[in-house]
Amino acid sequence: MKKSLSSLILLVLLVTLVVPASAEGPTVTFVNPVPGDVLTLAVGESYTLEVHVSSDVAFIRAQMALDQFYPGRYVTANGMVGAHKGTEATMQITLTGKGATAELPGGIAPVSLIVGVRYQGGNVVVETYDFGVIVQ
Repeated sequence: MKKSLSSLILLVLLVTLVVPASAEGPTVTFVNPVPGDVLTLAVGESYTLEVHVSSDVAFIRAQMALDQFYPGRYVTANGMVGAHKGTEATMQITLTGKGATAELPGGIAPVSLIVGVRYQGGNVVVETYDFGVIVQ
């Protein structure tokens, strides 16, 4: 009886740690999205994107990174940024124009901003914001 009761208590504890994270996902807000989903930069010019993550359930880590079809060729970023343990985080990543995109189809380099939030139990929620960059 004691073994059954302790097993049941352990199961309830595990479920309460895992279920809220999967049932209650984070709210990811792109604070300053690119106007018209196409950002125009001069070579050397920068633009900072900001994301706010909030969650009812504490996360282990939230992080943000840039995904590019042509990594580092036309646009560079200041790496991957993140926040540890919490229910809220504000993160910024800065893009800088590196080379002219005129040779690309439509003159636009496709870019995605990826935000991932990891919870206890291995649950991960990912949000993506796609846009294009023209570098002149």
